[in-house]
Amino acid sequence: MSTKVSGSSNVQQQIAQLQAQEKEALQQLDAVQAQTDKVLTDVENAIPAAKTLVDGFKKVVDGGFSVERSAIEAKLAEQLKALNGDPATTSTSTTPSTPSTTPSTTPAPSTPSTTPSTTPAPSNSTTATAPRTYVVKSGDTLSGIASRNGVTLSALEAANPQIKNFNLIYPGQTLNLPGGSSSTGTPAPAPSGGTTSTGSGSAPASGKDASAVARQYLGWTEYKLEPSGQLDMDTWVAKNVDCANFVSGCLEKAGLISHAQRSDNVSGLASHLRGAGWQDVPLANAKPGDVVCFDGPEGNYQHVEIFDHWQGSTPVFIGSNNVLSDGTQEITYDVGGRWAHGFHVLAPPA
Repeated sequence: MSTKVSGSSNVQQQIAQLQAQEKEALQQLDAVQAQTDKVLTDVENAIPAAKTLVDGFKKVVDGGFSVERSAIEAKLAEQLKALNGDPATTSTSTTPSTPSTTPSTTPAPSTPSTTPSTTPAPSNSTTATAPRTYVVKSGDTLSGIASRNGVTLSALEAANPQIKNFNLIYPGQTLNLPGGSSSTGTPAPAPSGGTTSTGSGSAPASGKDASAVARQYLGWTEYKLEPSGQLDMDTWVAKNVDCANFVSGCLEKAGLISHAQRSDNVSGLASHLRGAGWQDVPLANAKPGDVVCFDGPEGNYQHVEIFDHWQGSTPVFIGSNNVLSDGTQEITYDVGGRWAHGFHVLAPPA
């Protein structure tokens, strides 16, 4: 049954109550997870030979607790939307669901399709294109959403004037995205047909295009991609410094390097590429699949991505980027790149 709330003070009291209940539910979940971790650690200490088995089970357990947290946060978001008068919500519950003490398992990633998409011919119809939207998920940040969908942060903010505080978004909230059709997390498509717009013509993609390989994994986290076997990647590399590991895997799958030439280190990868005949080129001459190494405040060659296409006069790259709330990486578009400390564009031998 719908609950009609009168008076802003009453709404605020109910919101505070819901948030307190959510906090209590999450604390209960943390206590269960701590107990589970202690049992697993005790088993590992008692039986050293069980370490591999315990480590694998811990990943499954942690994934299950992550799903439970997301469910609790989604329930709170639904209730807050109802209190704020969202017409799509017809009923509210006053108590968040109690978290299960048995964590669920995280499903394995589906195999991405390798069938190239085709771009339909332009239509003379005057029908307006439906606005693109994105539904916020647990752990999302505004900058991460912009990166995954191939738009700039400023453009995303401009498309959402209804948001008063851009540092405060919640799961279930719908955001407007600049351009095309709706999205629930799938990144905006890059230009198809083997060409990229440069503003002064188009550059043909290489027959061995690493960007086409990289594009297949947009939206994959390193937690899923590393062990999936989709790319030749070292699974021991930390999930917050996986950029060279990912780029090496894409280059190898595209047939541009051998296994011996791959590297999990940015400067090591650049050295191997130059040794194999790759050439430094100006950014203006970059083609899809070229490798771009970025310098950082700690020194040269701190990050690496693959050039994908131009968005007007702005370059767009694909890479393993630190966009998740826990600091780990996901395969995303990177609009504009990281230019403050310099960069190096490497093109394969002709």
